[in-house]
Amino acid sequence: HLFGQTISAERRREWVRKEPRGHYVVKRKDTTIVAYFYLQPLKHDRMIAYMNKEIRGWDITADDIDPFEPGKPVEVMLGGIGSLPDTKNAKDEAIRSNYVAVLLRGVFRDLERLGREGVMISKLYAYSDNHEGIAMCAYLGMQQYAPPIGKRCTFILDVRQSPSPYLQRYKKALAQWEQQHKG
Repeated sequence: HLFGQTISAERRREWVRKEPRGHYVVKRKDTTIVAYFYLQPLKHDRMIAYMNKEIRGWDITADDIDPFEPGKPVEVMLGGIGSLPDTKNAKDEAIRSNYVAVLLRGVFRDLERLGREGVMISKLYAYSDNHEGIAMCAYLGMQQYAPPIGKRCTFILDVRQSPSPYLQRYKKALAQWEQQHKG
């Protein structure tokens, strides 16, 4: 519901089976999913094809996923974010903003855990064709990857070089893991 039917539920389940980490939901007490976000570690050639719009999300299979492993650099797509309700009145916007805030707090907490596990996220990639997504990428400190293709803007972030405060806990945890696993 949050993303429409462009990528089947079965395809998304394939991705989760290949790499269960990086998929986040916020549920209400009635178990309705009200916010969703995923980080998708992709093999480099598929990431570049995706960023260059040679392939789309529905073309990505489980074989394209590059699972998180300690000590192995991996490139990660900020795969998508969605939240309910999707109406535009002020009350619903406030509720939606709260769902997203809870979601992102959990994502950044989990990134710190991945750092403690030695998961080396070298680069983050994203694209968006809407104002909210573009603003979010800019707010995270991402740089333009390539000139826009129509409304589609692409972004990249070198995690090690990023001064983004949102990544500092991840980077500190990863540095501690690297120190413990020297040699």
